[in-house]
Amino acid sequence: MAKPSQPIDMDKQMLLGCSAFVAASFLCYFAWVGPWFLWPDQHLLSVLAKVTVVGFGLSVLPGLFTTLRGGIAGGCGYLAGTMAGAVFVHLRIDQVLLGRLIPQSPIPEYPDSFSWLVPGLMIGSTALVVLVTLVWKKEL
Repeated sequence: MAKPSQPIDMDKQMLLGCSAFVAASFLCYFAWVGPWFLWPDQHLLSVLAKVTVVGFGLSVLPGLFTTLRGGIAGGCGYLAGTMAGAVFVHLRIDQVLLGRLIPQSPIPEYPDSFSWLVPGLMIGSTALVVLVTLVWKKEL
């Protein structure tokens, strides 16, 4: 005869939720920021696109895992890590765009609006992934 499963106590549930949030935040932040250190010619539009696509691809794996395992806490951690990464990307693009003011630096190939557009797309795409995953998991 099988034993009835014991309900998870509140302490264990809080520990799992907090751990999922923190793990997702750190993993997704480093997934978004890491590619920026691999390609130095960030004034080129092709490199900006490559860095953004690679960052999204790297962040989806731990983000989906923590959202599926940790539920809403994991999804919120995934979104929080992306928001922190979006702040980094915004500041980095602004720094690259300052190259227009310095005579010896390369001129960026993209407009100033990309300093807000790219981080906004990062956050929007991550929120969509989290929302679809939580609806699919039937947690929302």
